[in-house]
Amino acid sequence: MKKTILIFTIVLISLLSARGQNPFISCIINFEDNPCWEGSYYSIDIPFTNNIWHVCQPGKTVFDSSYSSPNAILTDSSGPYPVNNTSSFIIKFVPYAYCMCAPVIGGYYKFDSDTLKDFGRIEFSLDRGTTWLNALSDTVIPDVFWITPKPILTGRIHQWTEFLAFVPGYMRNDTLYYRFTFVSDSIQTNQDGWMLDNLELIDHTEGVQDLGPRDEINIYPNPSARMITVTGNKLAGDVDVTIYDIRGQFCLQKTIHKNKEDIDISSLQKGVYLVKALSKNNYSVRMIIKD
Repeated sequence: MKKTILIFTIVLISLLSARGQNPFISCIINFEDNPCWEGSYYSIDIPFTNNIWHVCQPGKTVFDSSYSSPNAILTDSSGPYPVNNTSSFIIKFVPYAYCMCAPVIGGYYKFDSDTLKDFGRIEFSLDRGTTWLNALSDTVIPDVFWITPKPILTGRIHQWTEFLAFVPGYMRNDTLYYRFTFVSDSIQTNQDGWMLDNLELIDHTEGVQDLGPRDEINIYPNPSARMITVTGNKLAGDVDVTIYDIRGQFCLQKTIHKNKEDIDISSLQKGVYLVKALSKNNYSVRMIIKD
C-alpha cells in the first residue's frame, strides 16, 4: 500500500512540475480556472457595491496585461482609481483535508499610485476574519519567513514583481482568510492603482508525501545556522536527503547510511527550506529554517 501511495505521489509531483507550477504550492489563483489540488477550494468575496476591485482583462494605461493571460484582479477595469476610497477583497481558502500544512501568502503584483499617500495592505486571519494580522509587520511575519523581499505597496512598481512568505502560527485551521485592501486619499493623480495575479495560497510541506509515523524521520535543531541532524528509529538502508528552497529549486543532497547523521547547511542563505528524506520504506518532507 505504501509503495502504491509513494508512486502516486511522485507521479503527482512530476505532473505539477510539468505544468510549470511549484510542486510544493497547492493552489495558485490565476483568475481563469481553479488549479487547486483536489480537496482544496477557495472563494473570493468583493463586498459592498462601490468596491473598485474587479476580476477582468486589464485595459488601463500601465495595467495593460495580466501575469497569466487573460485575467487578473485590479482596482477598476479601466481608468484611474477614484479618490477617498477604501476597497478590499477577501480570499477564503479551505486547504487539502489531509494536509499538515505551512501556509504561504504570495503572488505577483504591479502598483501605480501617489507615493505614500495612496497605498495597499495585505492581511490574513486565522480565525475566520475576527482578527486580522498585517502580513508586512515584522512581528507578524519575521524577515526569515519572507522568501522574496517584502512587497512595496505604494508608488510605482510597473514590472510584475513576486512576493512570497510563510505564514507562522497556523494550527490546522479549517479556513484561512486573506484580505487585500487599497486606500486612496482626496487627491486625484490619474493613476492605475494595484493589480495582482497568480496568488499562491498554501504550501504542502507535509501531507500526502509524509507516509510514515511522525517519529520515523526527525530533523533538528530547527532553526539552525550550520548543522542539522537527521534521525529516525525505523530508518533502514540508505536514505537520500535532498534540500530545496520554497520555489522547488535543488540546493543540496546527501545520502546517509545510519539512523542518525549530521548535514552541514552553512552554505545556504537564511530562509525557509524543504527537506525531503527518501528511504526504501519511507518518504517524508520537513520544513526547516536556516538562521
